[in-house]
Amino acid sequence: MQLPGGLSERGWLKAATRSRWPFVEIPAKGGKGGVKKVFSPPPELLRLIHRHARGEPVAASEVDSAKGRQEARLVPQHQEWSAAQAPVEEPDGGEDARHGDCGEWAGGVDLKDYRPLRYYRDISLSAGHGALNYEGEPPGALLFSEAWLRTMGLKPERLLLVRVSGDSMLPTLQPGSTVMIDTTATRVTSGIYAINLGGAAMVKRLQALLGGVIRVISDNPAYDAFQIKRHAAETDGFSIIGRVVWHAGAVP
Repeated sequence: MQLPGGLSERGWLKAATRSRWPFVEIPAKGGKGGVKKVFSPPPELLRLIHRHARGEPVAASEVDSAKGRQEARLVPQHQEWSAAQAPVEEPDGGEDARHGDCGEWAGGVDLKDYRPLRYYRDISLSAGHGALNYEGEPPGALLFSEAWLRTMGLKPERLLLVRVSGDSMLPTLQPGSTVMIDTTATRVTSGIYAINLGGAAMVKRLQALLGGVIRVISDNPAYDAFQIKRHAAETDGFSIIGRVVWHAGAVP
């Protein structure tokens, strides 16, 4: 870590040890006992590191001020280390010490550019049978880029994320996959939709046919397709929750 202020890498190591920065120990050649301490700088210094990495000027007085604030407020040792903090590695026998680039990058991500979407992790949208009942269920959240949501034409407040169970949509959707449902898209064209049918919630491929007929298709050929007349949808207990616009899951 090279910042204005006159400290060498070993000097930073001494400052980190003296101020009790949180750290993790990792296996490393040349470290004491075959391990090396990777320190996590305090927020004041971390902000300066990110500015310096972006090529922005950092004055030595700013570094001295950040060091002074940190030494006046010692961080408790054994604090949980976060991967979002940029680490400072202990030198190992004269070799070039390398820090976790991913950690430094993550610490510089501006979360203002991301939107949390409701994620009902404990609810499964069946690719077979099951009920989607999220009333009163406190959702978790997954973050998505606002720029990506705009590009897709999606409104964050009308999106839901739920898991898929069952095998009727294989190979398109694996059991355990997470799907994003756009609840504004309830007009059937052709695509994958989350639907309610007779009190059961499921995810199926829908195809609009002539005469107000909707063909309900499972991508898994082991399951038969069937048809629903749209004008009889209410008596059949049929409704559309929304269209599946994104999904993610394990690679089979």
